[in-house]
Amino acid sequence: MGNLIIHADDYGISHEVNLAICKGIKDGIIDRATLMINMPFTEEAVSMATDNAYLDKIGLHLNLVEGRPITEKIKNTWLCKNGFFNGEISNKKYKNGFIKDKNILLCLAEEIDAQMKQFISWNMPLLHLDSHQHAHIKPSLFPIVMRAAKENGFQSIRLASIIPSDSPKMPVVIYKSYINRKIMTFNIQNFKGSIFPIVNVGCAYLSLMKQTKKDEGNFIKENSIEMWFHPSLVDGKIVNLFCKGQFNINNIQWLRRQSAGEG
Repeated sequence: MGNLIIHADDYGISHEVNLAICKGIKDGIIDRATLMINMPFTEEAVSMATDNAYLDKIGLHLNLVEGRPITEKIKNTWLCKNGFFNGEISNKKYKNGFIKDKNILLCLAEEIDAQMKQFISWNMPLLHLDSHQHAHIKPSLFPIVMRAAKENGFQSIRLASIIPSDSPKMPVVIYKSYINRKIMTFNIQNFKGSIFPIVNVGCAYLSLMKQTKKDEGNFIKENSIEMWFHPSLVDGKIVNLFCKGQFNINNIQWLRRQSAGEG
């Protein structure tokens, strides 16, 4: 029998996303979420979690892509425009994360550390982290994030996704396998207990759906998995922002049954 954690990204990015995560957790559709601490609806997200007693289900979603940084030096780099992150770190030129400029790396390290410390200062009990658009697994950022997570007392970090049905290229498999070994070691060494177990697989919704259908549920039954998606509330219903016509809450329930070996 497997174990499946349904995870929601981007808590705090908008009112509609906050509503979807709140509803999803209350309805048992979403197990946990991670918070972007520098967005216009961050305070609302924390208030919702506090008022609805799910603060222990909220980790940190490091954000170096959009919104206003919480440190100053980084605002004067190519990572920002008019005082806001401009998304350049996720653009094609830097998609592999090879940043050689030491000043840029120092600015990024300062911002990453500051976001972690801000999150902790709010007495958030779940010291789990991941990142917006998977920035934490980029080669130049990965060692910075790992070091800062250790120094700030985080207990777990999201794994990189390696799902067979995605047919990843061999260099990607090698790199992700390498960093996942590092992350698993970190998680095992630093985990002090929460309502969520340590997982050995991380993946997106569509990838897990595809894999589960392909192998008739064997993969999901044999692993402890964190599956992430990006919810929003539209006409009172939870939708996935990145697979509009292919997402259905019934599929979430089906995945849970498959994980539990119920067919």
